[in-house]
Amino acid sequence: SVHFRSRKQYWERFYRQFTEYLYGRGSYDNYVSNLFKIIRTFFHYLHHQFGWLDYQFLPHRWIRTEHGGMVVISPVRLRFLIQDEAFYQRLTKRQVFIRDLMITGCMTALRASDLLNLRKQQLYCDGTHTWLVVNSKKTHQQSRISLPEVLLRIIKKYPAKGKRIFPVISNVNFNRQIKIIGNLAGWTEPVVCQRNK
Repeated sequence: SVHFRSRKQYWERFYRQFTEYLYGRGSYDNYVSNLFKIIRTFFHYLHHQFGWLDYQFLPHRWIRTEHGGMVVISPVRLRFLIQDEAFYQRLTKRQVFIRDLMITGCMTALRASDLLNLRKQQLYCDGTHTWLVVNSKKTHQQSRISLPEVLLRIIKKYPAKGKRIFPVISNVNFNRQIKIIGNLAGWTEPVVCQRNK
């Protein structure tokens, strides 16, 4: 129908002009995609609560995903983080916490979001070993990780209140502190980071 075509054209035009505006301000795909997820969620709310039908005109291509590459710490650098006592003594209390999170992330291969959401009930002890049972947020796969002594010592350092294993920290602060620790350790070589627009 004519009405259907006009509404579809309206929202296509909105999509095109709004993305051009966002990209013109220097935004990257991740930010633009997150804004459109919020818009879609709001439109679905309007549909379910008030019967608003324009949600059907929202194209699925609105949602783009951007996957950043992983930066891997070499075994030599991981050993340095764990064993170098002089470096450890130079760190502030907050930096020691971030260092411990880095070690835990490297030894368990957990993504930052999974690492920061670890719960005490995910720890399982069978008498001889302590295991960490993890359900990946992204892949929904369950893993059972045997915890070495170094990780058990780290976990015991943080008797976090509530259900979490580690105290809460934002992703922004976590990333900022990782960069500071890298600088303190002398790991200042350039790392390629590719963003999409």
